[in-house]
Amino acid sequence: MLFGLFLGGPQLAQELESGTYRTVCSQSVSRVRWFAAKLAVPVAMTVVVSGTLAPAMTWWWHPAAEVMGGQFPWYEWYPFNGVGPVVVGQSVLMLLIGVTFGLLLRRTLAAMGATLAVGAGVLIGLDRIRGRLLPTVSANAQHTTAPPAPDGAWIMADGPLTSSDARAPDVTSCHSASDYAACMVGHGRTGHWAEFHPASQLWPLQWAETGLSLLLAGALAALCVWRVRRQLA
Repeated sequence: MLFGLFLGGPQLAQELESGTYRTVCSQSVSRVRWFAAKLAVPVAMTVVVSGTLAPAMTWWWHPAAEVMGGQFPWYEWYPFNGVGPVVVGQSVLMLLIGVTFGLLLRRTLAAMGATLAVGAGVLIGLDRIRGRLLPTVSANAQHTTAPPAPDGAWIMADGPLTSSDARAPDVTSCHSASDYAACMVGHGRTGHWAEFHPASQLWPLQWAETGLSLLLAGALAALCVWRVRRQLA
């Protein structure tokens, strides 16, 4: 978000707001070339800085997670958004959101405000669709009321099973029973099913979200080039 607010938003908005870009474009430099030159440095800076922070935070997270006794599940907002390649992907995306609003709104403060609002929405959206980026693993188990997932798994959905391994709705009245397991068996719920991402999918999910972030960033860059070429005046 900081890359988008303070590096992306003002990058073009300041020149468009003051009109100084006209001086450059009136020379032998084309508008697209001007845009590429203005974008190259902040993109490189974003990749270098975020690419340095990501491995440092990854190195810190592993021992910290062990000391805290699992209080940092890998699939939570942190550490997922703070370690690995997704840090670079999201940073570049936030930068391009800022650049895009700077180009469209031509006002520095307006671009920063729009970047903050839309960037926050994009990050929330990425967080909500993350579990759907890769297929989940399904597992069934009889004679248990606990989800049959390995330690550290990100459980996306779970529920009871019948004796024929058919998924069945939960029995809410059993939640207040003194013997929950016996109550569930009495209602024909003899097992449990679960759909989950095992801990081994941390890095595949990271790369999947990184790819999505960079794809969105590329689309915004293409929009900016079209805007600069066709409509910037």
